[in-house]
Amino acid sequence: IRVNRKRMLLTIKVALHHVSPSQIECNTSKTRIELTTTGRRRFALSRRYPNGTECDDAQTSASMQGHVLVVEMPITKLGAIPSLHATLPTSAAPFAPPAAGASAKKKKKKEAAEA
Repeated sequence: IRVNRKRMLLTIKVALHHVSPSQIECNTSKTRIELTTTGRRRFALSRRYPNGTECDDAQTSASMQGHVLVVEMPITKLGAIPSLHATLPTSAAPFAPPAAGASAKKKKKKEAAEA
């Protein structure tokens, strides 16, 4: 699922091998997409749009490009973009350089030279 904020377009691409367009049933709503296939290759997809994004399901366009189903819908309401700071744990300490001193390799080398 791709959200193009500049063009206000939601694009969903699904690879469907050995499935003809007549075997695909795609239902969209304001907040989710449901996709099922019939026949020999069964597939089911039911997902909400990311971050509370809402789309105009009346203007949905779907097409097969080779074996990939491409569904495009105009966005009516953009969801919030999660910030990077909200995803980091609060207990994470800032990066600290390793403690001063020789590395294990250098210690071994020094001990071997002394022996």
